[in-house]
Amino acid sequence: MGLLVFSQAGWIIPLATNQNPVIDFFVLYSGAVIPAREQLRFQFFTNGKKDFWDKHTEADARQHVANDPDRYQFTNTDPMTPLKTITTPGLWLFGSKDIQIPVGLSIEHLNALKAQGKPFEYCLFPLLDHNTSLSASSEPSTIALNWIKSRSKKKHKEPLDKVS
Repeated sequence: MGLLVFSQAGWIIPLATNQNPVIDFFVLYSGAVIPAREQLRFQFFTNGKKDFWDKHTEADARQHVANDPDRYQFTNTDPMTPLKTITTPGLWLFGSKDIQIPVGLSIEHLNALKAQGKPFEYCLFPLLDHNTSLSASSEPSTIALNWIKSRSKKKHKEPLDKVS
């Protein structure tokens, strides 16, 4: 069984996958790979401004994520904790113009996990924002579908067109 999920599921899917051995893979569209509090700091900083990346740098965003005070108090959810323990393959699809999650930090965390041998991959789309699945481009969905098909072929060890 595979999971195809979006946005805030970035915090939930690692937990679910960690607790459910029947999950063979997951695909996350714009799923954050940072703690929920850090994502909220970023989101408050961008303030929904579509032109945010025209006026700010990655360094600006990282400074605010690291130093801004939290506006709300809640139990923080960090996807890195379960991601460090799972072996389920995962694919993340990001838009570099995202103003909901700090994509650069998420990719940095994914690269650290990949360096530890985790079966994680990602694709970055330079012209897309948070809504990678709703964009006019079919590229994110095509990549996700091909990645899922490749997982199925590896599991079944025969071409999908021969499976009935």
